[in-house]
Amino acid sequence: MVGQLLGECAKVTLGADEQLLNGIKFCLKIKTDRFVAEEYTVDSFVTRTLVDGEFVYTPVTKTVSSTGKQLCATVTETGTYFCPGKLAATWATATEDIGNSKCPIMVLIAQLQAAAIAGMAGNDDAGVIPGLNEGSSIGVLFAMSCFFVFCCT
Repeated sequence: MVGQLLGECAKVTLGADEQLLNGIKFCLKIKTDRFVAEEYTVDSFVTRTLVDGEFVYTPVTKTVSSTGKQLCATVTETGTYFCPGKLAATWATATEDIGNSKCPIMVLIAQLQAAAIAGMAGNDDAGVIPGLNEGSSIGVLFAMSCFFVFCCT
């Protein structure tokens, strides 16, 4: 893990009789309200491929420019999904993960959910988050779920 996605992926497609000779300027919209980890400072395009039913994201070496609302680069590939991303400056030589793949809000939501389920099952001491009672766990779970939708997507 050497970066994060900043928006939706898209691909260039051509008709059967068309060719892409010199490349085109391809721009991808970014979600400007998305939190970006401080470890990731380099604007980039990332390819998305499907391997064994899972998406795999790979940074590509392209000159990327930013307008603040979108990232643009010249692409010559057709049929390849490109995604806007932000990478660590050392992404090409990294030998271990840079950053964290866990969304803190998701960790908290999972803890709250476990506490709420345990409370409903009558296991009052199992899965309880210190400082929260059963009633507030459900309210906080709902609030954090809404917060997650805006921060992590």
